[in-house]
Amino acid sequence: MNTDAEGRLILADAILHAIRSGARQVIDVATLTGAMGHALGLKVAGIWGDGEYAEQFIEIGERNGDRIWRLPLVDEDEELLCSPYADLANLASNPYGGANMAALFLRRFVDSKVRWCHIDMANTVQIPSTRGYKVTGATGYGVRLLADFVCEQAASNEKIGGRS
Repeated sequence: MNTDAEGRLILADAILHAIRSGARQVIDVATLTGAMGHALGLKVAGIWGDGEYAEQFIEIGERNGDRIWRLPLVDEDEELLCSPYADLANLASNPYGGANMAALFLRRFVDSKVRWCHIDMANTVQIPSTRGYKVTGATGYGVRLLADFVCEQAASNEKIGGRS
């Protein structure tokens, strides 16, 4: 019924596969809901999940231009995941809180021992005019964010391992 909902199924499968393959950290970045543009405009993505990760991504985004804003996982909205036909709904029954509902849906597939963040960057995928290093059109949002995150993780692991 909805491409956002279909994307959630693909992400749920990917999250399960990553965890079954031994991942201890999962970060998903997707153009998951149109609701993000309504909530944050066209220049800032939303993030849910592990607080420490969220803060790290927010700091990275402020430095590199892939801006991101932390949004709460509103547990009371779990009722939006209820369905009379299935174990779990992946499309809200009302037009409100769609981005939170999508994040809650994905969280259902994350093992409690795994650190997880969900980044919904649907509203940031294109810009109407050149701004900074981004030119009119597709932005490539998230590439710099993830690359800088991986670099920080590698540097942190080197310090912990005593090689720095």
